[in-house]
Formats: sequence, C-alpha cells, structure tokens
Amino acid sequence: LMQRDTLMGGAIMLSSYALILCSMPLVDNVSYIVALRQISIPLSIFAGSLLLGELQSKRRWLAGLTMLGGIFLLSFS
Repeated sequence: LMQRDTLMGGAIMLSSYALILCSMPLVDNVSYIVALRQISIPLSIFAGSLLLGELQSKRRWLAGLTMLGGIFLLSFS
C-alpha cells in the first residue's frame, strides 16, 4: 500500500512537470506557465492530503498557506 502511494505520487509529479515542459514552446507568453508552476506547489500540498491521504502537520499547512500568500502578493505587485 505504501509503495503504491509512493509510485502514484511520483507519477503525478513526473506528469505535472512533463506537462509544464511540453507546454513552454506552445505558448506566446511563458509567464503563464511560470504562474502555473508556482501555484502547483501549494496545490500539491492540498492534493497530497485529499487524494493520497497524507497526514499533514500544522507546520506543513502553515508553509503551504505562506507560499500561497506569497504567490498572491507577487501576482498583485
């Protein structure tokens, strides 16, 4: 069970990074891809908790929310 979860998490990470790399030559403005890459970090924390059932500590939630807040601050600056 644990090995399956590890393989599933690795496959999701690999596919999301491959999607980002494959999409870069297809767009005119690469900043959209960069924004997608940045938002994928907090989304992966939430997806790991909801889809994979990972136990989340308060520190991890705080770090994810801090990163998400930083991304919003950068996008509005």
